[in-house]
Formats: sequence, structure tokens, C-alpha cells
Amino acid sequence: MKELKVASGFAPFSPCADRFNVAGYREPISLHEQFEAAAKVEGFGGVGLDYPYQFTLADEVRPFLVETGLTCVTLEIGLYPDRKWKNGTYTAPDPGIRREAIEMSKQALDVAAELGAEDVLMWPGQDGFDYPLQSDYLKYWALLVEGIAEVAAHRPDVKIAIEYKRMEPRTNCYIRNAGVLLALLAEVEFDDRELLPLDTEHL
Repeated sequence: MKELKVASGFAPFSPCADRFNVAGYREPISLHEQFEAAAKVEGFGGVGLDYPYQFTLADEVRPFLVETGLTCVTLEIGLYPDRKWKNGTYTAPDPGIRREAIEMSKQALDVAAELGAEDVLMWPGQDGFDYPLQSDYLKYWALLVEGIAEVAAHRPDVKIAIEYKRMEPRTNCYIRNAGVLLALLAEVEFDDRELLPLDTEHL
């Protein structure tokens, strides 16, 4: 029988902020303390970390991994929590913002490789539109394909898991279901690498 392994991000050890209480429902603790709290959970062996909002250098968290015996399983690219991404990341109308998103994603792949992560989680949730006829769909679809292809080509040795979601933060996300994601992957040009559809919403 295959051994099951349990991993999680650090949301359970965060202040648990939401749109109704942006400060959270409990006092924040440091990243080190979050590692320590996670290590006390029975059967918990792997962590998902957020780059660059939790840390920027592998050496910042490597001592915590060694100390607690936890493994970095997934590194999530922070493509959504900053206001600069409000108009998109890989499809940002501003070429400078778009370039920043692509380069940050490449850096995330490098850090994931340093930490030995199983994969990198890519969720371009800000890439979408809110109103009918707001988006030049074919133009931004092409930019999305091009951006993901460039990021994927950067580190063929790192797996990328792409999350799809129907809505939120945009009313309509470009990558909104499994069919759309598979159509996108069919257009992405890559050699001998693995991009994984990731369903967290069952949409």
C-alpha cells in the first residue's frame, strides 16, 4: 500500500484574515514560529511556501526546514496579493508589469530547485476580466500562452502545477476550468517538461 504523505501551506498558522477582517482573527506569528507549529502536527511532513511574500532567498527558510525536519513540497508564485497585479500578471496591459511577473516566476522556479520542492504552483488569478467586451480576448490569451511558455522554458527540471478557478479575484478568470487549461497547455511550446492541471475548486 502506498504511503500517504500530508503537506499544507501555512494558512492554518496565520492570522486567518479574510475580506471581513483583513487584520485576521488572531495575532500573527513569525515564519519561524509557523514552521515550529506545523512540525507539532502529527503526520505533517511537507510545507507549501509562498514566494516572494514569505521569503525571497532559499537560505532564509532552509535552516527552518532542517530544524523542523519538514520538506518544502510546493512553492507558490505570489501572482495575486499585490495591488500592482490588479490588471493582470502574464496578461498585464503594462509591458513592464508583465515582464516583472514573468521574471518573478522564473526566480520562483530557481528557488524551488534550490529547496528541492516537488513543484511550483502557478495561479494567475488576476488574469481575466470583469465585464463583457472589457478584454481583447485573443490578444490577452496569446500573451498568457506566451508568458507561461517563457516561464516553463526557464527550468525544465522543475514541475509546474497550474491552478484553474472560475472566478475571484476577477469575475472571469482566463484559466477558468480544466478544459480551458488543457487548451492552453496544447498551445504552450515546451520540450520534455511537465505542467500539471491542478483542481482545487472542483469546477
